[in-house]
Amino acid sequence: MINQFPDFIIIGAMKSGTTSLHYYLRNNSNLFLPLVKELNYFIEEWNYKKGIDWYTSHFHKIDIPKGEASPDYTKAHIFEGVPERMYKLLPEIKLIYLYRDPVERAYSHYLHLYATGFEKRSIKEAMVPGSDYILTSKYYWQIRKFLEFYKREQLLFIDSSRLRNDRKKVMKEICDFIGVKNDFKEKVLNKELHLSKDKTKRSKLNKLIFNSSVGIYLKKRTPESMKKIYRNISENKMGVPVLDEHLKKELYSILEEDYAKFEELLV
Repeated sequence: MINQFPDFIIIGAMKSGTTSLHYYLRNNSNLFLPLVKELNYFIEEWNYKKGIDWYTSHFHKIDIPKGEASPDYTKAHIFEGVPERMYKLLPEIKLIYLYRDPVERAYSHYLHLYATGFEKRSIKEAMVPGSDYILTSKYYWQIRKFLEFYKREQLLFIDSSRLRNDRKKVMKEICDFIGVKNDFKEKVLNKELHLSKDKTKRSKLNKLIFNSSVGIYLKKRTPESMKKIYRNISENKMGVPVLDEHLKKELYSILEEDYAKFEELLV
């Protein structure tokens, strides 16, 4: 009988390489991930109400190890109850959590929303204690919610700098964790998605298009290469807001205690 549920889930963190990892794993012939990244099934406010049949429809006909990637699962300050819902359905699931320098992640998060037009504030106004940017970078605070339900050995932590700089070795570690053959083509692993240097400032027209129901549907199903071509044609290169050294030190101070606790989990 074919297992109708995923065997692993990439649970975060946002802006830590989850899109690239989703792409690499989708291109391993021994694995299956849906074309649509971020099913977000276990988020009550989004897709949980669609029901279990909707969720399993993404996996149930596939007879190889399978997974999904929804980094908003580790935004407990916005979406409560995700680990509990997940555990009730998938108590044996394997979880993958990517992380990076917490201040760099918060800055990249800000640039992402700034580029798409959802963030109008300056960095100093936006990067305050209790903000989405800061709380998403509190890795220990986010992960301890999952550790209330899952065993530590069910979680694999990956530093995104290693995924970027030592990709072959890291992908082997991930495949070993999942329990599949490490089978990747060289051209696949040479690709890196969502680089900051490629960011464009979203136009008002594109904001309307991409936020419409049709735009959301197409965006989820359009290859990254095609989306990049469209953005380069229809949008302007983004002037990158600078994170000054004074604010950077303040942010490290805010995140220092949480990151120290998180590092203890990595041992």
